[in-house]
Amino acid sequence: MAKKGKEANWLEKSWKKELARDCIALGGIFFYALVVARVAMLQNWTYVFQFVFAAAVFFLLAAAFRFKAEGHAGLGFILLVLISLYYKNMFFTIFAVLVYIILILSLFYLKAGKARILMGILAGAVSTAIGYYIANWLF
Repeated sequence: MAKKGKEANWLEKSWKKELARDCIALGGIFFYALVVARVAMLQNWTYVFQFVFAAAVFFLLAAAFRFKAEGHAGLGFILLVLISLYYKNMFFTIFAVLVYIILILSLFYLKAGKARILMGILAGAVSTAIGYYIANWLF
């Protein structure tokens, strides 16, 4: 009887952890690359380079702070802001914000560390602003 209890508890933790990992994948490098590839199909190069410059600045900031920033939180923030600015649709923006909140909550659930998560959000915000303005200035 005790074995079934342990197994049920493990299964419960397992699916929650797996769901949390799936949620943070939305702020991962591969998802970011997928979005940039999709944006490139629009052939709006200012928009494409906003993503490219923002990611470059983010990785430079992460390297400068010795990768103490949570990458998923930062890249997710860049995606949230730049995609929302492009579509300019309140319902999509609300949906994107909710997804980002779930991403952040998943990072807390997976014990990524409060300081790292906040540093990632801050680095993402700074990177977004710099990438946005550099791309608009150049193009």
